[in-house]
Amino acid sequence: MNKQNINVAAWVSLTTTEGPGSRFAMWLQGCPFRCKGCCNQNMLEMREAHVMSIDQAFNLILKEKNTIEGVTFLGGEPMVQAKGLALLAKEIQNIGLSVMVFSGYKYEFLKKGKLPGVLNFLESTDILVDGLYRQDLPETSRRWIGSRNQKLYFLTKRYNEKILQPKKTKVSGAANEHQREMEIRFSSSNDKIVINGWPLSSGFQDPLIEHLHKEGIYLQRKK
Repeated sequence: MNKQNINVAAWVSLTTTEGPGSRFAMWLQGCPFRCKGCCNQNMLEMREAHVMSIDQAFNLILKEKNTIEGVTFLGGEPMVQAKGLALLAKEIQNIGLSVMVFSGYKYEFLKKGKLPGVLNFLESTDILVDGLYRQDLPETSRRWIGSRNQKLYFLTKRYNEKILQPKKTKVSGAANEHQREMEIRFSSSNDKIVINGWPLSSGFQDPLIEHLHKEGIYLQRKK
């Protein structure tokens, strides 16, 4: 039994927009950075959210083992909790799943091992996306990446550049080579809309609401 804890902001048991294949996505609470336009503002504060043991987190993932290809850690900033996540990532790889991590820290800095547990975490990471999110440099072609300054590293032989090739779909009779994907979830329990897969610009909300209206979906703000 592992007594190490991690502080989790949120998780989605099945997503196709946070890395290759179907994945379990876990957002960690707390971030030392304040990127302009960050779409996860509620995950920045260093506060307790869902505190769980490594065993508890692993059991959540284990339930989805037969339907997912791997696990993606986002934030917040996962490297702040590298010590616990290193243990979890190792267990994830031991059952044949892959690990992908998004971090605001540069890979060159992480390799110096100045953060507790970071070297062990990197050893159990298949794909690393590094660098701060830049709202002024939106990524329009690479899948899953938020801004053009961010770099992607393949730390094992499990994946290569081929996974970055965009899905080709037909839009108005033409191949859309720069398609980006997002997922929209409606929660009946708390009347919230949860969007993941693409950093949202400040002007995104109105077009989304307009589109939902065309589909006969109307949102009502609670008083």
